[in-house]
Amino acid sequence: MQAHRIAALIRRGFQDVIAESQPSCEELTAEPALSGLKLTQLIEETRGAQISPSDRDRRLLAVVRCYRRGPATLWGPVLLEMLAPALVLVSCSSAALPRAVDSDDIDQQVVIHALEAAASIPLPDPPHHLERRLFLRCLDLTHRWLRREMRRQGTAVETLPLDGPDWQEALFELADLSDQPLAEVARQVFEGKTDAAVAAETGVGPDAVWRRRRRILATVRQTTRDRTGRAVA
Repeated sequence: MQAHRIAALIRRGFQDVIAESQPSCEELTAEPALSGLKLTQLIEETRGAQISPSDRDRRLLAVVRCYRRGPATLWGPVLLEMLAPALVLVSCSSAALPRAVDSDDIDQQVVIHALEAAASIPLPDPPHHLERRLFLRCLDLTHRWLRREMRRQGTAVETLPLDGPDWQEALFELADLSDQPLAEVARQVFEGKTDAAVAAETGVGPDAVWRRRRRILATVRQTTRDRTGRAVA
């Protein structure tokens, strides 16, 4: 499944960073928003239900700043892991495109464009809706690449499945932690975890996880079908 492939790609990069040691963020940066956190704890708490949207944005802003200062080999995988649920949605939504565009190529481009967005977008402080802005910028860059690639291959395309603000916002809402517990289940599902593992981590019963998994995937499929006339595998 497309979701599992890109989630695994992003997770491998993060695991490589923490493979030999798990330093505290204080050992790596002086950013106040990251004080007292290990890298794994940063990811876990950023995705948790207890953190406020403003605190999540501040931590994401701190990691983007760290990525810009470097080393990119450290902070790039951390940033991608923080953004993984939204990036998975960008990748999954492209499943309705003609098969001339390889899924692995799309995943690689989503990662490249996410980092490009982080390196280039303005960073106001306080960083309101930073995750949403990074998501939409990555989406736009990926669309431009898709159009160029499809044009190069001689495939005519007027619009892509994610064109239009309504569809873009609907996608982001699936990855928005403000809608609990569905959004947390969505994040866990897109990471490729089993229903039992999701149930254990979220406190939602296995049957409820199964039903929500079906609802999440049906939403992606139906919205894509409505906009493109193509079913998502």
